[in-house]
Amino acid sequence: MNPKKKLLILGDGRFAVEALEIAEAAGDFSPVGFVNSLVRPAPGASLEDLPVFWVEDVPFGAAECEVVCAIVSTERRSFIELMRSRGYRFASLIHPSSNISRRARIAPGCIVNAGAVIGSNAMLSEYTIVNRGALIGHDDRIGTCCTVGPGANIAGNVEIGEGVFIAQGAVIRERLRVGNGTAVHGRLRARTPRVAPATGNTLSIEVPVALEEGHGSATAHFSWQSRSLASLVCHDFDVTRRLEGEVLAHEYPVSGAFQLSAGPETVRADPVFPRREFRIHVDMTPRSWDEVRAAIHEQDQILRCGLALDPDTLLPRLRERLHEGFDVKLPRSLFRPVDLPAAVREVVTIEDRKVDFSVHTRGLAVTPTAVWYSADVSSR
Repeated sequence: MNPKKKLLILGDGRFAVEALEIAEAAGDFSPVGFVNSLVRPAPGASLEDLPVFWVEDVPFGAAECEVVCAIVSTERRSFIELMRSRGYRFASLIHPSSNISRRARIAPGCIVNAGAVIGSNAMLSEYTIVNRGALIGHDDRIGTCCTVGPGANIAGNVEIGEGVFIAQGAVIRERLRVGNGTAVHGRLRARTPRVAPATGNTLSIEVPVALEEGHGSATAHFSWQSRSLASLVCHDFDVTRRLEGEVLAHEYPVSGAFQLSAGPETVRADPVFPRREFRIHVDMTPRSWDEVRAAIHEQDQILRCGLALDPDTLLPRLRERLHEGFDVKLPRSLFRPVDLPAAVREVVTIEDRKVDFSVHTRGLAVTPTAVWYSADVSSR
């Protein structure tokens, strides 16, 4: 039996713990610790009973172990390059419950989490993270240092550039190209919720969620393939531009319920919200539209595509396609269980005698008018 390989996990955040669990499930590695490159850990610091090392104090040399980077931020490249410059080899972690085509290719340094599916002829470049339940379609190309969030769905024949963050639940249609460093940021604000009792000890809830503002950047790729008569006067061309855009403000209704249950110490509310996609609408900034128009005008001349490419016709079509937007799913982390304290224990003094007084929850019921819970009261 071959001995397990020692493994250092770069990063000491919550995802680093998930990487540890993947390594344990895979069974090929013996994790020996975590490494922090931003803040020097306190002496004796540990995570999940493993030591956390400062990057300058790692006790294992490059020949003694392999490393994997478990930092979901796409800005992890500098840490990776530092360790590479010191000669460390990068391992890939593959959860045994993932489903990976035998025709797919996974480069060193990748992490594939539980339940992920990677289709035939797909390729993951170095240091890419594919999180829980994400779907990578056939013939996809995922660039270096990308992060694919939980539940994201990337259709077939998609090309993702380097350092791209695909958010949780995002849906990317087939045959699209997503440029290097693409990211979209927005601010959500919940309006006043409407809460009502429902059957089965649940509270139904409706929350209007407003997307108040957002912005992003992407590398857009435009291509023209001449056909028939057009090929007599113009040639195929490709244009790539770095563009800025904004997310259009909109309000989305979010509805679900909280399941209430009583424990000995708390009343617990567990969120029950169905998975639902929301359409996000975007537009480019005026400056980016000017850059697109200029790129088209460069081709709008004889011996390029002067007789076949009309900017005044093409730009409205591009705007219409852009306004179609894209689908995203709200992160499940927005809806978290809530534990409400429902037990009391106090020791009070009455006439020089100490009395232990306690209240513990026993049951709970939701009616059309109120939430009731019963409790045991004791003293001694």
